[in-house]
Amino acid sequence: MRVFCFLIMVLLLSVNAYAGNIRMLIVDKDINGTNVRDKPSGKIITTIPFVDPAALSETIETRVVYVTGQKGDWFSVLYNSNYEGDANNEPYENQKGWMHKSVLGTCASATEDGDPYLHAEPDDSAATTVKVASGTRLTLEGVQGIWIKVRYPLPGGKGIVGWLPEQAIISNPTPSCLQ
Repeated sequence: MRVFCFLIMVLLLSVNAYAGNIRMLIVDKDINGTNVRDKPSGKIITTIPFVDPAALSETIETRVVYVTGQKGDWFSVLYNSNYEGDANNEPYENQKGWMHKSVLGTCASATEDGDPYLHAEPDDSAATTVKVASGTRLTLEGVQGIWIKVRYPLPGGKGIVGWLPEQAIISNPTPSCLQ
C-alpha cells in the first residue's frame, strides 16, 4: 500500500497541470510567425504563419490552438497545420507541440450571468477579485482542468492574476480580440 501511495504522489508531483483541450489564441505579433516546438525549449517543428488581426475570421482560425497540458511556462498544444507551407497537412488531432505562455492568450466572454469575475483559486466558490469586461484581452498564465489562469491587464503593466472557468473565455476568435 505504501508503494502505491508513493507512486500516486510521484505521479501527481510530476504533472504540473492538466487542461482538457482548452481553446486558446496565438497572440504573438511576430510577422515571421509563431514557433511550435517538439518539447519545452526544444527544436522548432513548425512555424504558424502570422495573420493580421484585421483579417477575416476564417483566416484567424489558423491562430487557434488547443492547450492540453502545461509544464512550467510551456503549454502542450494541438494545432491546425492546414496552412500553406506545412508539408504534412494533417488535422488538429495529429499535430502536437509546445508553445511558450508569452505567445498565447484569450479574451473574456460574458456568460449567462454577465461579465465574468476573476477568481482567486480555480473554484466557483473561491473569492472573486475583479470583474472582467467582455472582450478584454487576457494573457495565459496556467491551466487546471477547465480553469484558465490569466493575467488581466491594468494601467502600468502589471495586471491582476486570477482564474476564469473555460466558459468565461471567448470560444471564437475575433479580430478585435487579437488586436
